[in-house]
Amino acid sequence: MTETEAPTGPDAPSGPVKSGGGFPFARLTLALLVVAALAGGYGWFIWTLPPARISVVLSATSESMSYRVINPDMSVLHVFGLKASAVDGSINNCADLVVTPSIGSRVEYRRGDDDHFAITIDPRDPGSTTAFLREKDGKSRPVKGSIVFASSKNCGDTKPQRLPIWGPAEFGEELRPPGVSGDVSPGILTSGTVSVYGRAQERLLGLKFPAVTFLVTSFDLPAGSVLAAKEPGGDLSDRPWTGVATVNTDDSFGFTIAAATDARSIALTSARATRDASDATELIDLGGFSQFMNDPNVIQIQVLGGIFFLMLQGLGGLASFVSAHMARNDA
Repeated sequence: MTETEAPTGPDAPSGPVKSGGGFPFARLTLALLVVAALAGGYGWFIWTLPPARISVVLSATSESMSYRVINPDMSVLHVFGLKASAVDGSINNCADLVVTPSIGSRVEYRRGDDDHFAITIDPRDPGSTTAFLREKDGKSRPVKGSIVFASSKNCGDTKPQRLPIWGPAEFGEELRPPGVSGDVSPGILTSGTVSVYGRAQERLLGLKFPAVTFLVTSFDLPAGSVLAAKEPGGDLSDRPWTGVATVNTDDSFGFTIAAATDARSIALTSARATRDASDATELIDLGGFSQFMNDPNVIQIQVLGGIFFLMLQGLGGLASFVSAHMARNDA
């Protein structure tokens, strides 16, 4: 009788002969359960990760920007070399003032060159106090209505060089047709770069990891675009931008903007889309998968998990080999 032939005769076993090369159903079920458990654990780990803490950094050159005051102490301006004009007529002369905007006031900076430089402060509500003006003698007085500080040859050549940014802000404005003279009013964002940084998770699965910051993404802003931090509904976000607008000293137009915010989404209006309101503004989510794909500590956990899974798979294969070898020896 050969090895492949079934035994015959009165001592032969009844019923079909089972093949020894098949994979036991119980072992297959166990393997599937292990894979499902590992996949479920990985999904739970990703799903329960805390939201990524991000920081959005803007470096740009813009001819205009505006922000809403949320902290008057951080929005104080020393205005000089500009002519001050108030809607209520309380001031109309060259200014040398310390200006403290009221909470909720809107501050706008606009500059073409030194001959077209203006700071405008609008009140939160009609009739409310716009700002407090403190003169050299130390006396402070409130002013209602809009206030404009504009360049004037009669007020000298020296002007403020560094202007604060502290509040929900918009950078640049939509392109507009030239005026009667054929000149375009200054106001556009001419260039810029947005860089998004994330803060790595410091504690994962009970393990302590080092605190590091990583770059999520970086992209250039097209000339003529408008940038702001907004909520998914389209309203201006309450998350403030903080930074400075510095007057360019190389005779170029506009301001050099350096500002940052922790808002999770920004709205970008491109110049080519401003004619069509249906797709004028695009809301960009900056925090969606920043940590899943870029957080070095999360990546480290995923790599360790992958190594563990490979080791488990190898141990399973080794156990199957030993079991089969022992079965052959028993036969």
